[in-house]
Amino acid sequence: MKKEINGKTEIIGIIGKNIENSLSPLIHNQIILKYSLNFCYLPFQVTETNLAKTIQGIKALNIKGVN
Repeated sequence: MKKEINGKTEIIGIIGKNIENSLSPLIHNQIILKYSLNFCYLPFQVTETNLAKTIQGIKALNIKGVN
C-alpha cells in the first residue's frame, strides 16, 4: 500500500551525521502505514556546523519532531 502525502501530512524524522544507513525511516514509515497515520518520517543530514540552523529550520517548517 502506498501512502498519500498531502497538505495535512505531518513531517517527523531523524537528524544526524552519516545517517544514510539508518533503518529509522524504514521502521517508522512501516508503522505509520500500518496504523494509517498522516505522518512521513524523513532523514535529515546534519553536521555540527549547521545544527543550530537546522533546529531553526525545523521550527520554521513546523516539523513535528526529530530524533
